[in-house]
Amino acid sequence: MSRRLATLAVPLLALAAAAAPTPAADPAARPSAMPATPGVESFEKWTTQCMQLGNADACAWVGMAFLSGKGLPKDPARAEPFLDRACTLDARTCTGLGLLRQRAQPPDLVQAAQLFARACDGDEPQACHLLGLALRRGAGLPEDRARAVRLQERACGSGVAAGCAELGAALATGDGVARDAARAAPLLRAACDASDPFGCLRLGDVLAHGAAGVERDLSRARQAYDRACRLGAAAGCERLKQSARATLIEP
Repeated sequence: MSRRLATLAVPLLALAAAAAPTPAADPAARPSAMPATPGVESFEKWTTQCMQLGNADACAWVGMAFLSGKGLPKDPARAEPFLDRACTLDARTCTGLGLLRQRAQPPDLVQAAQLFARACDGDEPQACHLLGLALRRGAGLPEDRARAVRLQERACGSGVAAGCAELGAALATGDGVARDAARAAPLLRAACDASDPFGCLRLGDVLAHGAAGVERDLSRARQAYDRACRLGAAAGCERLKQSARATLIEP
């Protein structure tokens, strides 16, 4: 798992809300001829690949570029036909359409969860992570924290850093699974090493308070909080300030 996490790239994590890239955002999932980002100059080429030749990866790739504003102007309305066609062609690429529904105004959380489930059933690990988040929050489907943990374990096993962070957090607190801080700590450390801010934040919590199988270590906790803060987690910045005064906020 650590080798996978070391090479993991999640450029659309913020777009997923916290979420995650689609297969098209993952270099391993793109046809080798595709550049790292679409770019206006290659838009026509990959539109042809999508709409005329039925290349699902090209559809998802262009759609996510429009949805995220990475490589093409941000335009959710223009993203929709590409993401819809991608999902029709290949269930694994339904993650992008799910993100579009999740971010709509108003959001359609029910359809988003259905699309994440469809992609997860097609063995797309980022979709399993997003479906796990929906199940933990009861967003678009009934809350089921035990199933959420199983999905995050599946995502983590496939190298999704955010899945490892969620799994580690659940184990650290006993949320949907038996509490096991000793198992949680290495998962959170791997997620933090892969630049997941939530993983760093929860790793700091585990180290700051200690638990069965995990020795309390304020110095390393501060390092984890500092990294969480640098990665954009406001709670990490606050915990770092509190830890400096030796009055940590409880997680």
